[in-house]
Amino acid sequence: MNRLFCFSMLAVLLLLGGCRPEADEPYNAPAETAIVAVAAYFDPQYDNDKHVVFTGKDILWFNETTRELRFRQNYSNMSIINEVRDFGIQFFISDEFVLFTPVYIGVWNYRIINQPVLHYDIINNKYFILDGFPEVALLPDPAQQQWVRDQNSKAIEHEWARLMEQLKKENLYRSN
Repeated sequence: MNRLFCFSMLAVLLLLGGCRPEADEPYNAPAETAIVAVAAYFDPQYDNDKHVVFTGKDILWFNETTRELRFRQNYSNMSIINEVRDFGIQFFISDEFVLFTPVYIGVWNYRIINQPVLHYDIINNKYFILDGFPEVALLPDPAQQQWVRDQNSKAIEHEWARLMEQLKKENLYRSN
């Protein structure tokens, strides 16, 4: 009986010892990143020196289907983004400005924006790069608003494709 108990305990310990916890969201940070996002201030009281908001090393992944931009530590990035109101984000790839400037929309914004928007969902602690804000279903004349957003998306199609390619190169892209 004593041997059976010891053998059983040894087997359980071996089984448990061979297990390792898996991270909820494995992070494969690129050794080097070419993606840099800097603040573009619209308020003249702020200088327009490059204030880095985040880089590819801060991004866990971007899901093109849901448009969610997941940071390694969402709350810390939120505090960086919320330091300054009324700014956009300029995306650079290898120090070359190549991408649109999404306007950051805070939690309580009542303006209609028909261009890309970096939006923070405070309830779910999620960031999204949306094609506008708020969603067109909530707007008067949704068909017209969607048409405007579609036109704006076509205008930045090349830049968007470059960002997606760079995210893929840095293993930061999801499509599902």
